[in-house]
This record gives sequence, structure tokens and C-alpha cells, in this order.
Amino acid sequence: MSKKETLINGLRYYKGESANPFSNGDKAQFWDYEKKWVEMFLEESEILSSYWDEYDNYGMRDFEPNDGVPVTLKALLFNRYCHWIGSVPFGGGDFRTWYKEKYIGQG
Repeated sequence: MSKKETLINGLRYYKGESANPFSNGDKAQFWDYEKKWVEMFLEESEILSSYWDEYDNYGMRDFEPNDGVPVTLKALLFNRYCHWIGSVPFGGGDFRTWYKEKYIGQG
């Protein structure tokens, strides 16, 4: 199994398709984020490292450690959440609820 296949195997939405199979809504957005995460991970992107630093700086390192989602993917989701929502308090604030209800809850 290739590294890409291994990464994709644990994802909820992106399964390696070339086009997004979801027409709109949260699932389509999560598919895009997961696809981008795979690409960034394989490229060893510095941007992904900066997302991890941001995630860690907000005190999120130990958030849901056993849910099977790679921490760098959670960091990307956190970054996008902050981008769309704006200011997020230390500890993640509503990101925690959003993540559990929208990302985990829809899989």
C-alpha cells in the first residue's frame, strides 16, 4: 500500500477521487479539506507545520487524541474554522463542538 493510500484509508470523506462526489454542504467542504491535507502531507508542506503550531499554541494538542483523525488534519480543520469564524479563544472554544457535530458526526 502506498503512503497516499495509507493516508486516504483513514479518512472520512476523501477516498482518492479526482472530483468531489458531494455536490455541496459540509461533506463537500470536508472532502476538499481532506484532499488538501493528503496533498500537503505528501509534499511535507511547511504550511501544514504552521497549522500544527497554531493548533498547539491554542492548547489543542490533547483534543480527542483517540478518535482516529490525524492531529495534522485536525490542525488544518482548526485553521479553516478560525478562518471562517474569526477569533477563537484559547482552548478552541466552539471548534470542539463544531468538530464533533459537523466533522465526526457526519461521517
